[in-house]
Amino acid sequence: MDIAAGKDVGVYTIGVLTGHSEAAALREVGADLIIEKAADITRFL
Repeated sequence: MDIAAGKDVGVYTIGVLTGHSEAAALREVGADLIIEKAADITRFL
């Protein structure tokens, strides 16, 4: 999972609920932030 790769190199990670990933799975691998859709990212930049 991309989140695990990001954590391995020490970057802030954002999980997007795209239908492929569920919030519980993203939390389990350590996502720093979870958003519902990619367009929501602009609120955090």
